[in-house]
Amino acid sequence: MTSEPTPTASGNEPGLARWPFWRANADRWTPHRVWDDDGVAAVIQVDRAGEAVLIGLGEPAPLARLLADIEAAADVPAVARAMLTRGTWTLVPDDVRRRTGLRVGRPWDWLSTAADPPRHDGEDRVVPLPGGVEQAHAILAQAYPERGVHDDDASLDWWAYPDPAGAPAAVMAARRHAPGAPVHLSAVGVLPEHRRRGLAATLVAAVTRRALRETAMVHLGIWADSDDARRLYTRLGFDTGHQLENLARA
Repeated sequence: MTSEPTPTASGNEPGLARWPFWRANADRWTPHRVWDDDGVAAVIQVDRAGEAVLIGLGEPAPLARLLADIEAAADVPAVARAMLTRGTWTLVPDDVRRRTGLRVGRPWDWLSTAADPPRHDGEDRVVPLPGGVEQAHAILAQAYPERGVHDDDASLDWWAYPDPAGAPAAVMAARRHAPGAPVHLSAVGVLPEHRRRGLAATLVAAVTRRALRETAMVHLGIWADSDDARRLYTRLGFDTGHQLENLARA
């Protein structure tokens, strides 16, 4: 096993680039420590709050062995949160799991596309949300209340599909962390009175198509049990590229 500090600001480590999930997020992740061994990799980055976050990539069994080795090292910071290939944590030895204090949360899947989606009627009606983040929060409180408010919402690009009177019927967010970097989609919500009309598909198709004019990849995350969301994005050409489990301190 090898370990070395990673000084690059972009996170575009040659070994890590073999994972599309890493490439999609490399412009927002700055590795602090990297371990790459036996076809798997683990990365520790320090987030804006100064907490260590562990990202594990590769098959569960060898990744679990690597994580056990890392936990035993004396110079590794305590990890506050982790994102691992799903199924890894149960293979980590019990004593290691207890010492970390991490608990598994809701599993999720990472999806991406590099191809234009099928065209939907009404894509030309999709426009930037005129009221910005405050209007987005008001709409999502009805359309997607479980999403809540995120600290970085003001930095997102918000889009809307208007109803016949011009008021937003559906909204979503997109984000690019650097020019030419992959675009991340999130916070898709349709007001209850406008559902079952294909507005979510039209909105996502339009924003994806526009994003792919300037980048090679569009990506997003869905909860693993979100069957409706999976059907929507599959029809739009998104493929599941990574299955993950989130962990956090209890």
